[in-house]
Amino acid sequence: ERCFNLITLNAAGNNRVEPGMKMEMIYTLNNKDYVFSVTLIHIADHLMWLRIDDTSLFNDDELFYHVLPINSLDVFPVGWAKFNGFDLITPIQYQTIIKTYEQNRYE
Repeated sequence: ERCFNLITLNAAGNNRVEPGMKMEMIYTLNNKDYVFSVTLIHIADHLMWLRIDDTSLFNDDELFYHVLPINSLDVFPVGWAKFNGFDLITPIQYQTIIKTYEQNRYE
């Protein structure tokens, strides 16, 4: 039992990670390491499902999602890449259209 000390949810259901959290994940592709922004989708026991935020780099839908143990050394908190000098592949840029209404009060 000591050899298989896995981080799991405790009886109260608390953990250090929650669905919806943003993280940074190291992913090796063609012998080159990339650091992606990922979103935690689901947690079950000691496993977490992660989705890569920038999907424009992959042609295969299966590469968007990854299942890793909670104590994986490939997943880090936001800001880790900048602190350690790695280039972070940021998520797709979102455009927000803000509609404004101006009223001429002096007519």
